[in-house]
Amino acid sequence: MSLITRQKFIFFLARYGAFSIGIIYAMIGTIAMLSLLKLKKGGADEDSILDLLGTFGAGKIFIVLLLTGLLSYILWRIYEAIQDPYDFGNDIKALAKRAGIGMGALAYAIIGYSAIEALLGIDPDLQGKPEEQQLLVSRIFQWVAGEWIIAFAGIIVAIAGIVEFKYMASKEYKVRLKVETLSEKQRKFIRVLAWAGHLARAVILCIIAYSLLSSAFTSNPGNVLNTDKAFNFLGESILGHPAFVVVALGTICYGLYMFMLAWYYDFDATGA
Repeated sequence: MSLITRQKFIFFLARYGAFSIGIIYAMIGTIAMLSLLKLKKGGADEDSILDLLGTFGAGKIFIVLLLTGLLSYILWRIYEAIQDPYDFGNDIKALAKRAGIGMGALAYAIIGYSAIEALLGIDPDLQGKPEEQQLLVSRIFQWVAGEWIIAFAGIIVAIAGIVEFKYMASKEYKVRLKVETLSEKQRKFIRVLAWAGHLARAVILCIIAYSLLSSAFTSNPGNVLNTDKAFNFLGESILGHPAFVVVALGTICYGLYMFMLAWYYDFDATGA
């Protein structure tokens, strides 16, 4: 395989993966809003969506396509972290950025794991429920230093959430977008999608991280939350339904932003 052909293949992974993730997040946010409005029963997380798709005739084919896209994007993010196509460099600050990219790949890998379970029909009675994650954590607690493993996982997820906040605040998302041909209004629209989307993703990741750390410190797997219960956590907080709505709409925005990213990916940019 020539260098050009290899590059085209890698770029395809990025676009295909971004589009697939866009579908997942747009559906999560939409289902969360429908659940809030009492228009749909069930959870608003990755497992619930994949379980829903599996009920359709061609649902499993669609799951395979989504799974392939997710894995493609994970490979692209790993490539970004290792090969540094945006020339962040090798100093401490640059290595921190590249490590953050790797953290993002881990978060997407969790979704990919859920997709594999849905595709293979593993634990169908638990899919889409927090008990699935709680059962896994309970099993890990039986291992040597199991609580430490879950605490470490919580720290990793928390770092991924913090990276999302930083990614939004520092506007690093602009590095990957080639929007020179767009009007100022179109650019502002994409910026709004990016800000709202990364903020929502950061909030959900931080809530899940908190639940993992709480579970580890109390040795109680029942404290672990999935994405759906993270939305419920927001709705039941002092901020109530407004926070739920903001994060749900932000999750939809993240899905739309990933569509824009797939279309306007800039593979020639540098982050230096």
